[in-house]
Amino acid sequence: MCNDAKDIDTTSEPCLRKYKNNLNDLVKLQDEIGNFATELISYYENYPDLVNDEYKDFINFVENEHSQIFTQVSKVENKYSKRFGGIPSLGNLLLENEAWNNCALNYSFSKSICSSLRALSK
Repeated sequence: MCNDAKDIDTTSEPCLRKYKNNLNDLVKLQDEIGNFATELISYYENYPDLVNDEYKDFINFVENEHSQIFTQVSKVENKYSKRFGGIPSLGNLLLENEAWNNCALNYSFSKSICSSLRALSK
C-alpha cells in the first residue's frame, strides 16, 4: 500500500497513519525488544560461532537504530497532526424531523475548521 511513500510531508494520510502506528507499536514493544536483545547478546558472547547474520543485524538494530525510533515517533505524530489531525467540531446541527415510528430523520451539519474533513449532509 505504501511502497512508494518517500517523505512524511507528501505521503498519503493512510500511509502516514500506518507509519505512525508501526512506530508506536515498536515503542510499546521496547521492553520485549530490549529483553530479547540482551538474551541474544549473551548467547552471542557464549556461542559466537552459532550466531548468523540475521542475529547480528538484529543486535545492530537494537544497539544503533532502535533508540532513534523515539525521536521519529514524535516527529511523525506532529506531522500527522499538522497535516491530517485536529479535533473535529460539529456546528450548525439541524434536525428537520423527529424520529418517530421508524420514520426517516433528516439532518445536516457543517464541517469543522479541520481542513481534512468535508461537510456531510443527508
